[in-house]
Amino acid sequence: MRYFLQMITMMSVLLAQTALHAQRPSRANGIGVRASYWNLGEQATRFNISETKSTFDVSGVGGWLYYFSRLNNNWSLDFEIGGFVRVRGEENLVSGTEVDVSVVAPILAGVRYDLLPVQNNSAAQPYLSAGLGPYLTTSFEVRDQGTGETVTGGGRNLFGAYAGGGLNLVMRSWAAFNFDLRYHFVDLKSSRGLAGLHHSSEYSGLEFGLGLCFMWGSKRELFQIKETKLVVRDLYPAYYNFYSTYPLALVTIKNTAGFPIEVNVQSNIRGYSERPKDSGFIRLEKNQTKDIPVTAILS
Repeated sequence: MRYFLQMITMMSVLLAQTALHAQRPSRANGIGVRASYWNLGEQATRFNISETKSTFDVSGVGGWLYYFSRLNNNWSLDFEIGGFVRVRGEENLVSGTEVDVSVVAPILAGVRYDLLPVQNNSAAQPYLSAGLGPYLTTSFEVRDQGTGETVTGGGRNLFGAYAGGGLNLVMRSWAAFNFDLRYHFVDLKSSRGLAGLHHSSEYSGLEFGLGLCFMWGSKRELFQIKETKLVVRDLYPAYYNFYSTYPLALVTIKNTAGFPIEVNVQSNIRGYSERPKDSGFIRLEKNQTKDIPVTAILS
């Protein structure tokens, strides 16, 4: 008697030492927002209020809208647009009121490197980051000395860069909290090549922020099923016991995870299998391709 062989093959993959559901941000793309404090010009926020004179300096309050695209297991491209405001003011009975407002809008592109190996299952994922781009700056000066209000202003486009690090605290495969710390080098100039590279102190400074990002797209692929080859095309009841040890098919699997994994192939032939049959976990080294024999327990 002949039977058409219909086989359902299910793959279960375990990492070498950890569970598959490691919480690394595994989506291909993500977008997020982050509120930050940037110590523009390394000027501390301060207030001084008295009966005759009041001064204040609020430096670098703002935030970011950012997008990332994963290149491979550890590297990502980052694109960010930010906006920050610094306000300085002084008011006294003699000279009147003076307020200086500076706005910085960076448009940056950079890279991010995740420090932990891919198979690490920690929800906390530290990283290093760096990038560069234009810093668009605008300044306004408001003067009121009792004879009328005067407003002057201007803008500049400055080139700069940043370097720092941070932490992604992954809550779900599609959402994570983001903590970021970086230093901005604004108005980069060079007098003697890279050895003479320096930056202005007017806007350069340390920044730290807290945000939330949402991720989408395909997850990183741990393996690929390259081919399924039938070895036995016709089943005969007289040989049912033989089929539990002799391969009915070969499943060709390639490890694309970038680290060793173990695969288990489970087979079930609808209407004929007594129960699912496991191949047992078979180790695949990085980038290795192997044919996994598929057997079945028939009744």
